[in-house]
Amino acid sequence: MRKIKYDTIGVIPNELNFPHVKAVDDGVPNYSFGVVDLAAKTFSKATAATGKGIDVGFIDVTEVGDEVKIFAGDEVNFKALRALDGRIIVLNEDCITYAAGKSYDDIVAGTTLLGVGTDRNAEVIAAAAGYAVYLKAIEKIQLLGNAVKAQVIVA
Repeated sequence: MRKIKYDTIGVIPNELNFPHVKAVDDGVPNYSFGVVDLAAKTFSKATAATGKGIDVGFIDVTEVGDEVKIFAGDEVNFKALRALDGRIIVLNEDCITYAAGKSYDDIVAGTTLLGVGTDRNAEVIAAAAGYAVYLKAIEKIQLLGNAVKAQVIVA
């Protein structure tokens, strides 16, 4: 089961929490990472280029439940990562993509970096160069299984 949450309740400013954007694709899992287009008010899967941009974040549609999929045209609550600069989010392992041959065991607190990937997950990245926003793993914990506390960093 996918899950992304704030380490501390009430940390996001309202002006960077976009509750009225619509999903572009069908079958989007709740707690997906992606990109918002503020002009079109849409949320979509990141590309290799847009995943490195400033308009990245995740969706949290608590009304639909943790395991429900979202469809094209559904409103989603987009959380902009740039609003969380320096703050901590928690994401469980279902929201992380690893390089081939790598796993949760390879995450090192204080060293492992994650960026918004093209598969709706945060992906482990070798370096933050070129990323406007990325995550730095700070602690391995349990949240519906293996999870990571990660600090949001706006470059």
